[in-house]
Amino acid sequence: MDYPLYFTMREKAFDSDGDPSTLDDAGLVALHPRRTVTFVSNHDSPPPENEMLAYAYILTYEGYPRVYSGRIDIDDEAISNLLSIRRTYAAGPALIRHAGSDLYVFERQGNLLVGLNRTQD
Repeated sequence: MDYPLYFTMREKAFDSDGDPSTLDDAGLVALHPRRTVTFVSNHDSPPPENEMLAYAYILTYEGYPRVYSGRIDIDDEAISNLLSIRRTYAAGPALIRHAGSDLYVFERQGNLLVGLNRTQD
């Protein structure tokens, strides 16, 4: 379980004043992507303020994402769409294309380009 990534997402990347660039090389997933379970929340740990951005990140990035069913309904449309994108396009290593304070962009093996934008505009 990637608690270092969880705390980065919750305290640095996806809070109201967050900085997504803190995701760069964050957590165990950066070291061992094929052996790391990523998560946004669990029964003991609340999600970050921008919970859906965190889900968009773990469901399209490397690692083995876990969606805690105690918080997200199994029929949630956004999660279902992200899971479909993961199954169809999110393969291979992630290549960071841009890491800024408002925008974080990565690519998955030429198949998927993900941009996480935390601005409200």
